Amino acid sequence: MCKLHTKMDRPAPSNLRVSDIGGNSLQINWDHGSPDVALYKLTWVPSGGTDKKEMIINGNETSQVLDNLNPDTFYDVFLTAIYPDNTESDEVSSFQRT
Repeated sequence: MCKLHTKMDRPAPSNLRVSDIGGNSLQINWDHGSPDVALYKLTWVPSGGTDKKEMIINGNETSQVLDNLNPDTFYDVFLTAIYPDNTESDEVSSFQRT
């Protein structure tokens, strides 16, 4: 019998923290939801905007700096864990102003 993996099977990253570290940069930190994460998908977009950006990060990482952002702008930040079998966790989110 084949078992289908759903998002409920895959722990999401935890303790997502977003900090302003300058007029146009944000520091993103998180904790691993599980030791077997292969990659993370980090997405950010100005709040209420449509200019969504995305990057894929190694599964060993727990931080990332976003540079070249618009100053004095709120950003919505989303993080999803991607597992070796390509299943994804639910995304976690936060927001912060530059």
